[in-house]
Amino acid sequence: MQNQRDYGRIISLGVLFVAIDSGMAGMIRADGGPKYSMAGLLAGCITNIILDPIFTQAAIVVVMAVTNNILVSYGAKSVYGAEIPLTTIGITMKVNQIISAITIGLATGAKPIFGYN
Repeated sequence: MQNQRDYGRIISLGVLFVAIDSGMAGMIRADGGPKYSMAGLLAGCITNIILDPIFTQAAIVVVMAVTNNILVSYGAKSVYGAEIPLTTIGITMKVNQIISAITIGLATGAKPIFGYN
């Protein structure tokens, strides 16, 4: 349970910046300061480009390795063999990615409509 609390604290720190970015960029742009809005978005973009490979990719590799080892060890004990658990997790992850991509696309596409009205 301690890992979940630590993760929640880290995510909670970043939520404030995401909310400020989403809300303030449109307001600054509408107020007549598109250069300031662009500068803020570029700062976040450059920071993300620098930090993304460091944190995200390393975390993904660790999670995938642990998940693969767990599924193979449980799959070896299963009557279906090691391939079935790995296949099911792969299908589940692909479905999750599709649903997430659709949701993010709709939310991003709806921002200008909500900001205009």
